[in-house]
Amino acid sequence: MAIRTTNNIYISDRLKEKLTNTRNNKFTFVHAPVGYGKTIVIRNYLRNAAYDVKWMNCDTTKELFWNEFCEVIAEACDVDAAPLIECGFPKDIKDAMHAADYIATLEFRQKLMFVFDNYNVIDGPIINKFFFLLRDNDDVEMNAIFITGNHLDPYSLKLIVRNWVNYINDDDFSLHAEDIRTYFRNNGITITRAQASELYAVSRGWPIIVSFQLMQY
Repeated sequence: MAIRTTNNIYISDRLKEKLTNTRNNKFTFVHAPVGYGKTIVIRNYLRNAAYDVKWMNCDTTKELFWNEFCEVIAEACDVDAAPLIECGFPKDIKDAMHAADYIATLEFRQKLMFVFDNYNVIDGPIINKFFFLLRDNDDVEMNAIFITGNHLDPYSLKLIVRNWVNYINDDDFSLHAEDIRTYFRNNGITITRAQASELYAVSRGWPIIVSFQLMQY
């Protein structure tokens, strides 16, 4: 029997709302386990963004990440990256404040949207403090989306609880029964509400499992 291949990405209305909020919130944390489609959904959503999107995979060393980040900032501000690179990946609050203060003196030619994929690799209280120093400075023309599959740093959790950042979690990515019906219909298959409820009961709305279920029809 041939296995069906899906031909689209399904984004529920509640997820669309959270994604839209990435424009109005300087920082967004995307937190969900593997298999929820975090990276592909964010990449698809930002494909036609009106601003300059800089996608950075943090699954590397802190030094390489820092060098790439500094080069992007320098290009956006038309300056030499060397002074910022020399600051080094922040190891303490003093380092974080020094680097953030330097960036605040730069003039951004255009607004940047950073996407830090696999952010959990470099996540920690000091680098988080550095980014939030940038967030709180109106002169820094930068929004950021932090994609992570691991537990969040306590400092980040505090900001999420206080609604100081946009937060997208596994429940936002998961497909409810009606979402599953629509997703199947978009791929040419009609199922009943009862069938959708059964599929949800088995998959718990986990997108990768729902996708496998669809391919078996």
